[in-house]
Amino acid sequence: VEAIVGGAVERLPPLRRDADRGRVVLSVRNLKREPRVLGASFDLHQGEVLGLGGLVGAGRSEPVRLIYGADRPDSGSMTLDGELFLPTTPAAAVRAGLGLVPEERRTEGLLLTKSVAFNVSLANLNSLLSSAMLPFISFRKRRSMTEETIRELAIKARSPDELAGRLSGGNQQKVVIGRWLQAAPKVLILDEPTRGVDIGARGEIHRLIREFAGNGMAGLVISSEPDELPDLCDRVLVMAEGRIVRELAGEGVTRSSIIEASYASKEERIPA
Repeated sequence: VEAIVGGAVERLPPLRRDADRGRVVLSVRNLKREPRVLGASFDLHQGEVLGLGGLVGAGRSEPVRLIYGADRPDSGSMTLDGELFLPTTPAAAVRAGLGLVPEERRTEGLLLTKSVAFNVSLANLNSLLSSAMLPFISFRKRRSMTEETIRELAIKARSPDELAGRLSGGNQQKVVIGRWLQAAPKVLILDEPTRGVDIGARGEIHRLIREFAGNGMAGLVISSEPDELPDLCDRVLVMAEGRIVRELAGEGVTRSSIIEASYASKEERIPA
């Protein structure tokens, strides 16, 4: 593998799952949008990485669309930092303190014909204004922010002006993640965060996710890969047929337990 990727592959130490959780940042109760979401309830804590797993078609991404304001729920409720939360658009969700790394980064997460600097700045425009009185972006501030992101995330780009479409898949994904790390949202949602990236970039992205959680941000990771979730998550919720059917925590978060819950019959399922 090291010969294929051209260098050492980052290996993270085993995840230490602390039973003591921080305060609840996002609370979801009985969220429904038939026929794909038939009742989702969970709490996401500060500094926690919570996984959503299950088979393809189990309805993992659909609750995220409701949380992020892309779809409207039929019923249910949410709170963010203890206050009622019901975004009607993704822009409203971003203003409230949510960020999203979408599954399809090339069509939903990036403007490929724009520069790395342009893409990094998209969620940070207010901090890049030349002054509070003038609605103009400071290109000096934007370049400085992008250089910091390239350096901290080890993005392989020749300069902040390089087009995002010319980067490899792993570096494109790090640009999207870097955008949100600069914005510092309360909750960062990552849908299939390592799909289509090489094994070297995968380790780097895992490290970034762990680091932002260690700094107090809450993370919600959606993945169809049962090998990925145990490496990243403090807890995992397994979905089947639009419902959360099992909660795995502590030493119970394993590849085999995720697969077993995904394939469990209706009689064997344990609602979260």
